[in-house]
Amino acid sequence: MTRTALVSAVFLAILLPASSLAAQERRVQIFGYGGAVTPLTNLDVEGFRQFKAGIDLGAAVAFWLDQNLGVRLDGNFATSKMQCATIPGPTGALVNACYTQESGASWKKLFLGVDLMLRGVTAGGLNPYGFLGLGAGRLDESGQRIPTATRPTARFGAGLGYMRSNAPLGFFAETLLLVYDFKQTVYPFYNNVQVDAVWRAGVSFAP
Repeated sequence: MTRTALVSAVFLAILLPASSLAAQERRVQIFGYGGAVTPLTNLDVEGFRQFKAGIDLGAAVAFWLDQNLGVRLDGNFATSKMQCATIPGPTGALVNACYTQESGASWKKLFLGVDLMLRGVTAGGLNPYGFLGLGAGRLDESGQRIPTATRPTARFGAGLGYMRSNAPLGFFAETLLLVYDFKQTVYPFYNNVQVDAVWRAGVSFAP
């Protein structure tokens, strides 16, 4: 091998890993996404009330402290409808287990959270990551005169991102689990801890 070829090979060996990690060294990353939210638990311990699957939209911004550790501010808006079980009534006929105004009621849920993120960095641009955090959820039943309730939430999940070297745009998909409850003085019948699974995918931008 000539000296020129040897120098070129060494130069490429240094340059390619550096360029593949260049996108990962950006300190700020912005996310936009859409997806679905699915309840994993009933709203009451009796099993009469449950949310149906709904839609989820949101945005987030992550601040990377280094290539692997970051902090993300996330906000998502979800909608769901209530569904109620049917049970045998006094005459033996099936009746709705919920109050009339509950069945089919629409819910709007706004969640804000702060997540601690840990990601892996690969030369191919695929970045698996996991996260956990805390936040708050604002729960509003449409059409009812019940005060809107704000509750603390726990959050954790995992995802996979993809961003080519030196490209500002990327793609990602992740699963988020939201854990919260309802204020018993406002919603006395919703006495079970609620766990929602959020499945979402979108684009990211790293300026």
